Amino acid sequence: MMIGFNKCVDVLVLNLDIQDIIYADELINYKYSLKSFGSPMAMRQRTKIDPANWWSQHGCSSPNLQKLAIWILNLTTSSSSCERNWSTFEGIYTKKRNRLESNRLNELVYVKYNQFLKDMFAKRDERDLSDKKVWTMLWRNMKDIHGTCS
Repeated sequence: MMIGFNKCVDVLVLNLDIQDIIYADELINYKYSLKSFGSPMAMRQRTKIDPANWWSQHGCSSPNLQKLAIWILNLTTSSSSCERNWSTFEGIYTKKRNRLESNRLNELVYVKYNQFLKDMFAKRDERDLSDKKVWTMLWRNMKDIHGTCS
C-alpha cells in the first residue's frame, strides 16, 4: 500500500521540500490521528461522509497531504480502456474467424491492443508530454474545490 502512495507522491509532488513535509510530519499526523485528524468529530465522520469532503473538513492540519488526497479522490475513473479492448475483440472475432481457440483469440487481442498502446505513447512522446510534466501542470493548476479549513 505504501509503495503505491510513495509513487503517487513522487509523481504528483515534485517539490522535494513538500514531499519531506508530507512524509515527516503530515502523514504521521494522519496515521496516528493527531491534530485535526484526532478530533472526536473527525473520528466519527470517517465512515459517515465521502472521503473528499472528510479531507476538506478535517485535513487542515496537513495542508499538503490534504491537497494531495482531495486531488486523488476527485480523479475520474473510466472504463474506456476496457471498451477499447472489447472493440478490438469484436474486430478480431468475426464470422470468418469464429473458430479461433480462446487462447489464440486472447493472444491476438493482446498483440493488437498493445500495438495501439505503443502507437499512442509514441504520439505522446512526439508532443513531448511526459507523465511528470502533465501531472505537474495539473497539480499546479488545481483549484481547491472544497474550500480550506480554518
